[in-house]
Amino acid sequence: MRDWQGGARIGLGDLCGTWALVRTIDDRRAGLAGRFTGIAEFVPDSQGLIQTETGELVYGAAPPMRAERVYRWRERDGRLVVEFADGGAFHDFVPGQADTAEHLCGADIYRVRYDFADWPAWTAEWRVTGPRKDLVLTGRFSRERGRPVAASRRRGRIETSSRYRGGQSSLWHWIGRIAGPQVRIGP
Repeated sequence: MRDWQGGARIGLGDLCGTWALVRTIDDRRAGLAGRFTGIAEFVPDSQGLIQTETGELVYGAAPPMRAERVYRWRERDGRLVVEFADGGAFHDFVPGQADTAEHLCGADIYRVRYDFADWPAWTAEWRVTGPRKDLVLTGRFSRERGRPVAASRRRGRIETSSRYRGGQSSLWHWIGRIAGPQVRIGP
């Protein structure tokens, strides 16, 4: 399935493989900017895909740090369903019809808009608002040339541990760690 210029919808098979990823971070509340640069691998498992992002995170004046996060992607009833690495619900959307989704985390709301118009490049823009957060995170994905899908080393195994936050390792938590306790950012 694909979803560009009036074509068919994007499906899990279209996402499979390795993508270059650059995510900009605009933390309006803290007055800080950041950037994650790395790769996103979408590797098949028995129920869909495992998305693993690895790379370097630079946030504000903090020294660069290695960062990783893992999500599960599934297809259900025409929807793409994104779960945390431990299987907890994160969000879902219908590609080509409703490319937006929301996730409530305490009093904070995470809104994402997926844009597949420039396929095979695509973006995911998050707007995070609430009593403690005011962020815009824009991830730009483009096909990583010359890198095969690493299905054999990940098939049937989901990495859920993280030195940052157990099974729900996420960019939101990394930022909270770097910025300190006054800027808790994350599901």
